[in-house]
Amino acid sequence: MPAPLSLDLRTRIISAYETGGVTQDEVAARFDVGVATVVRLVARKRRAGTLEPAPNIGGRSLRKVDECGEELIKCWLRADPSLTIFELTTRFNEEGPGPTISTASMSRALIRLGWTRKKRRL
Repeated sequence: MPAPLSLDLRTRIISAYETGGVTQDEVAARFDVGVATVVRLVARKRRAGTLEPAPNIGGRSLRKVDECGEELIKCWLRADPSLTIFELTTRFNEEGPGPTISTASMSRALIRLGWTRKKRRL
């Protein structure tokens, strides 16, 4: 993903558009940006009153299984190591301290705990 436009360029684009007599298409061609960029900047200036780029809040959401939940899962696995991810998820959703989770969330929690499911023949 490219970096956001500099504040200086954003300011020049908006001032060129607000002086009047030019369309958004002409401003976009003058500064070599897309028309959608000019539209977005004008809307942001009207809505937020600023041209600062929005903060990057992407990425994964917060963990649903916290440290307390991980300790509970460890206890269950020590007592019965043959529990499947589905069984752990169901049990966590019924008895666990946190929100309802999916099997994918349980799988990520088990990976963080270092719990593997490798079967070896003796």
